[in-house]
Amino acid sequence: MSRRILPSLAAALLLPALLRPAPAAAAEPAKAPVPPLHGGVVTATDGHAFETLVAQDGLHVWLYTDESAPAMVGRAGGSATLKLPDGGARELTLAVKAPVKDAPGTYFGPMHAEVVQTTPGTCEPCGGMVLFQQDELFGAADLQGVDLAKVAAQVRLAGLKGQPKEATFSPAFPRPDGKAATAGKGR
Repeated sequence: MSRRILPSLAAALLLPALLRPAPAAAAEPAKAPVPPLHGGVVTATDGHAFETLVAQDGLHVWLYTDESAPAMVGRAGGSATLKLPDGGARELTLAVKAPVKDAPGTYFGPMHAEVVQTTPGTCEPCGGMVLFQQDELFGAADLQGVDLAKVAAQVRLAGLKGQPKEATFSPAFPRPDGKAATAGKGR
């Protein structure tokens, strides 16, 4: 008798659970593309976004939040290898470069991703908090006379906020013909 009851009891207990719809998988929020605010190229890696610019004075790297807003460097640092058109390479150390106080730059509200401007000011949604001025990672290199459109870079960063704490990427600088290069790659 117990053999007939157990299967019936099991069916009665399991059937409602089997007929219930499965819970929906949590969707990842769509990441808005980061607009280049400094004239560089944007590269997204797992968990991070960076804007990179190669200039005659060296390599500049700005950080962005997961909400595509400017971010401060914090304790991040790193290195970069520049591959030059003549076949040579330059190894650079990337360190924090503080912005010039109250100079034109990128000012942002850290709690409101939509508050970004090029002059000092206050965050109205915060009730007047003074905006932060975005800093950068910078590696000095004298690139006078180098065709910057033909320079390639590999950037390695550590000490990043969030996860992962490290990132390695190769920005897709514009090609010499003015067309966009393929998307930057990174991890």
